[in-house]
Amino acid sequence: MTNTGDTRGIAGWTPLDLDALDGMSPFELAQLWGDRTAWELAGFRSMTEELEELAVMSTLVSWLVRWSPITMHSALLAGATVEQVAAAARETADAVAQRWQCWAAGQRHLNETNQKFGMPPEEYDRVAALLAAALGLSPRAFTCRPEPS
Repeated sequence: MTNTGDTRGIAGWTPLDLDALDGMSPFELAQLWGDRTAWELAGFRSMTEELEELAVMSTLVSWLVRWSPITMHSALLAGATVEQVAAAARETADAVAQRWQCWAAGQRHLNETNQKFGMPPEEYDRVAALLAAALGLSPRAFTCRPEPS
């Protein structure tokens, strides 16, 4: 049986400000979601409480999806194989390469705009070569530099 009222904290409970979730760090979101004392047991929650937990989970997922290519990149630079990264990410090597390339293209553009930020070309080329070798592709398959005219 599901409650019809909001029960968390009983006295003085205030609903989460869903707009404020976007301003929380992923660490704060993970801590909030992992704090089982912050949530009533399933089946004893109101609709509002269910939606709040869903909003926290969804906001955290958004962060993790954006950050995982950074960690994939770092793992490859640290010596992991593409296969190891794919296994850890629960993805195929193709999916790892696609996610990395989308993220890395933005980092390269940032670096071309301001060399203090983003990814230098040597670092891009190193990871692109690893991905290309694992997928049986030419390293040029991962180029994000303008082609010479």
